[in-house]
Amino acid sequence: MKKTLLALCLGACSLFSMAQTGTWTQIKDIDSTPNAPSGKIYVVGLGIGAKGYVGTGVNSTHGAGVFYRDFESYDPGTGTWSEDAAFGGGSRVDAAGFAIGSKGYVGTGGDSTVSPWRKDFWAYDTVTGAWSQIADFGGAARSSAVGFTIGAIGYVGTGANQYGDLSDFWAYDPATNSWARKADFGGGPRYGAVGLGIGGKGYIGTGNDPVETPTPTFFSDFWEYDPAADTWTRKADFGGGTRTSASAFSIGAYGYVGMGNDSLGSDQITYYPQKDLWQYDPAANTWTRQTDLPGSARWGATGFSVSGNGYIGLGASGACNVCATVLHDFWQFSPGVAAPPPPDSGCHHIIDTFFVYPNPFHDHISIRADANAAGVAVLLVTDVAGRVVAIKVLYLQPGENSAVLETGRWIRGLYYFNLRVKGDSKQVKALKE
Repeated sequence: MKKTLLALCLGACSLFSMAQTGTWTQIKDIDSTPNAPSGKIYVVGLGIGAKGYVGTGVNSTHGAGVFYRDFESYDPGTGTWSEDAAFGGGSRVDAAGFAIGSKGYVGTGGDSTVSPWRKDFWAYDTVTGAWSQIADFGGAARSSAVGFTIGAIGYVGTGANQYGDLSDFWAYDPATNSWARKADFGGGPRYGAVGLGIGGKGYIGTGNDPVETPTPTFFSDFWEYDPAADTWTRKADFGGGTRTSASAFSIGAYGYVGMGNDSLGSDQITYYPQKDLWQYDPAANTWTRQTDLPGSARWGATGFSVSGNGYIGLGASGACNVCATVLHDFWQFSPGVAAPPPPDSGCHHIIDTFFVYPNPFHDHISIRADANAAGVAVLLVTDVAGRVVAIKVLYLQPGENSAVLETGRWIRGLYYFNLRVKGDSKQVKALKE
């Protein structure tokens, strides 16, 4: 039979698209303001009105770094950064934030003098340029939580503290200056996730769990929160696969998620920072890959959107905590028009046989699919807990098709390989030793 090498790319037939769109433009570094540090990680980023606001953070990924309370604003009209009033709660890292009207709200996180886990919350009035303390966060003190806005209500949830990872979820109403507990996040405890509001719904996904473990679990799941029903619904998994410490923003009817680390090496030291960006369409429940960030791959960066453009900057780049470089560059993302799918992108009943080898496998595994027609299939690899490990699009040609997956970073255990086309699927399993 005719043998054809399978073309592999991230994505899925009905849930993912590889059409790369959008344009990145580097803007002025944030250290162009007089007192801004030359680089930071784990900062808060908010889009309020016609400006973006960035503040707090730390200048090191390990050991004793300098914790900051500074806040800067970016004006897209002039292309300049300006120094604003410092955060009212003092130095802070891994805080959560959201914006309502002309105010930004920042709280939780840790500081260098009191506690690595705080629950105070503060409001910044962009009109008066002043911070004022509001009601403390309704849940336990924590860091690395997510925050976003739906309508006139702010939401904060997940994160971690000295007792472990968290899944509780809270709503803040500025009209009453009060917090109300809502349904716990549907994906379970985690930290390092992303959160964003799109239209009248909220979304949380990715991240990792637990904090203290020889082998932490990295997530790719993505969940929708309906404030009217107070319920969570799992949606299509993040198109880029497993991810933690990623960045996110929303523009109009779409959400954007990218960057971050996709896994931790078997040595429990090595990181794998990424530079991809994916657009989520809630109406179609699909992910579309956008143009990769031209700058360094990074994790722990911040993101916000203003006037129809998204912004991502700061963070750290490097394969480990002790060898990472803290960044100070900033980038603007302008959405583009998605390219149409290729003519053969419709899924058909075309698979005759499907198997993987060797079994057991170690650093790689071979894929074999015999097809009776050309088409696009989706390979979904999951572990025994149902977590997605890899998603690949396979461009099949009639006859024998083969490819090799690199599996050196996968942990030992049983994996399920499911090859799907529209109306049909074939599944096999194999053991990683």
